[in-house]
Amino acid sequence: MHIVPLSPSLISPCAAVTRAAFGDDELFEWLLPHRFTYPAHWQQSVVNRLHMRLNSPGMMVRVALSDKEDEWWDESVGSEVLGYTIWERNGKWREYEAVWGKDGLAKKFERFAAKLAAKYSDLLHIDQTVDYEHMALYRAGSSAYDKVMDDQIGKGGDHIWLTVLGVDPRFQRKGIGKRLLRWGLKRSDEEGVPIGLCASPVGCKLYRSVGFEDAGILEIEGLPIKDVTMVRWPNGIRDASQVSVEQ
Repeated sequence: MHIVPLSPSLISPCAAVTRAAFGDDELFEWLLPHRFTYPAHWQQSVVNRLHMRLNSPGMMVRVALSDKEDEWWDESVGSEVLGYTIWERNGKWREYEAVWGKDGLAKKFERFAAKLAAKYSDLLHIDQTVDYEHMALYRAGSSAYDKVMDDQIGKGGDHIWLTVLGVDPRFQRKGIGKRLLRWGLKRSDEEGVPIGLCASPVGCKLYRSVGFEDAGILEIEGLPIKDVTMVRWPNGIRDASQVSVEQ
């Protein structure tokens, strides 16, 4: 197995992993109750979001691909996407833009086009997988995610947010999730910033094993889902001012 940054050719396979990994997820069931009735709509929706992230500075998508040396290698299929992570850098990070990505006219155009398409889809309810009333409630309460880190490090503080960790169910419990986490853990330690995330009860064990601590319960008004909020401190030090950051 090897891990690479997201590229355009990997977007569709990553979207397929999303559908496989989160098909039974409680939040997806609430937001996208018709996802199995309209699988093509769900696939396209995830493709659009990944395309947006590919072109967004401060976002990093890391993809795990199978190798011939892997026990699960299938010669008839070739290299497969096993899973991926999405990391978001918040706060002051421009000194690390060589890692987190530089902006440019082409990327700005791609983001503009993606946002326009998303607005058009929302306005006309093109995506048939979505419960638009539930989606509106979710978006209205999305500031609760920001509050997770605000409560820990102060409003607007530097941090990394783990947006997604998804592994194809065929390849789960093989250490792939932990391998995918290494990149973000290293960035946290080298940049001297904490990582925050929200996890289902099932995922907490993995995150605790690599140094995350429970920070509370995320509650969004109107949502039936309550996720565990977690934080990992750089180099195990809660006060980031004590961390020696590599320049």
